[in-house]
Amino acid sequence: MNNYKYITLFSLIFYSEFYNCQDDWTTFPAENNVDSNIVEKQNNDTTLKLLDYNSKLGNINIIKVGKIDSLINKLDKENTILGYTVQIEVSQQTKLINEARIKFIKKYPKKQIFDEYIAPNTYLYAGSFYDKNDAYAFKNEISKSFSNTIVIKKEMELPSLRDF
Repeated sequence: MNNYKYITLFSLIFYSEFYNCQDDWTTFPAENNVDSNIVEKQNNDTTLKLLDYNSKLGNINIIKVGKIDSLINKLDKENTILGYTVQIEVSQQTKLINEARIKFIKKYPKKQIFDEYIAPNTYLYAGSFYDKNDAYAFKNEISKSFSNTIVIKKEMELPSLRDF
C-alpha cells in the first residue's frame, strides 16, 4: 500500500513537469506591426519583410502550346463521338411517328428529340447522352409513357471546343 502512494506521487510530479514544459500553442502570438513573420535571410542578416499582395510589379506570361491548337483542329474535323440515345418508336407509318413525337414534346418540352429514316423504317430518338447510366436513367423516366423504349449506341456530335 505504501508503494502505491510513492508511485502516484512520483507520477504526479513527473507529469506536472511535462505539463509546465509545453508552450501554449493554442493562443495566437502577440500582435506586431508586421503583417507576417516571413524572414528573409541574406548574408546571415535577418530582416522582416512585409507581403504586399496588391503590388503592380508582377506580370503574367501566357505561353500557348501548339499541340493544343492541333488537337482542337483535329477534334473539329472529327466532330462525332460514340454516345447513347433512347429509341422511342420505330415504324413505317409516319402518322405513328408524328403522334409519338407530339406526345413526347407535350410531356418533355425541354428534351431533345430527333428522327432518322433508314428505309423502310423511321426511328424516333430522344436525348443525347455521353454516359450510358444517364441514358438508362432517362429511359426509366420516360418508360411510363412510352412502353417500348430502348437505349441505343449512336454517333453524336461533340459540342464545339471553341465555346469553352
